[in-house]
Order: sequence, then structure tokens, then C-alpha cells
Amino acid sequence: MITQFEVDNKIPIQSIQLPSLLLQPLVENAVNHGLFHLQHKAFIIKFDQGIDNTELVITIEDDGIGREKSKEINNNSSEPKESYGTKLTKQLIEIFREYEKMDISLVYTIRIS
Repeated sequence: MITQFEVDNKIPIQSIQLPSLLLQPLVENAVNHGLFHLQHKAFIIKFDQGIDNTELVITIEDDGIGREKSKEINNNSSEPKESYGTKLTKQLIEIFREYEKMDISLVYTIRIS
């Protein structure tokens, strides 16, 4: 597996907070569900400064089979269901928003090459 980490050197590490356990289920899902079924595997995690020095943008990219195809392979039911990791991550984000007053958002995008 090809793994690459890219960190923008403009990130002011003194003013950025990254909550514990926020990335772990997202990275695990990308590896287990996106890359597991492939021979050639590439995985990139990027840390970039956002619009100002209080924003951190984290991108997890993989060349996996995609979320929909993974659901088809791993799910015998025809009803779509949210993964346990996704559900826990959303709950964790809500906790950080409420108790730590952190503005966190999660966006899934599909890039078609």
C-alpha cells in the first residue's frame, strides 16, 4: 500500500486543535471499505490551512472502490444503512460542537477520474 502524508507548512500548530479520535474511524473506513478489495492501494492524508489561521482542512483520499460499491459488497440487505464508524464520528462531532464550541464539518466527496 502506498501511504502519503502531506502537511502544509503554513499551518499555525499553536492555534489549531485536532480532537482526539476524530480521524481514526475515517481513516479506518477508507482502508477497510475502500482499499480492502484492491490489489494496488494508494492512500493520502492532507493537512492544509483553511481560509484563515484558525481553520484546518483535512483530506483523506484513496483510490478505492467507493462508498456505494463497498456497501453493495459488504451489505446483504437492500436497505441502505449508515456505517457504525460514520454514525460514531457524527456523534463525536456533535459533542465537540456542543461542549468544546468547535466548528467541525464532515464532507464526503467522490472524485471521478
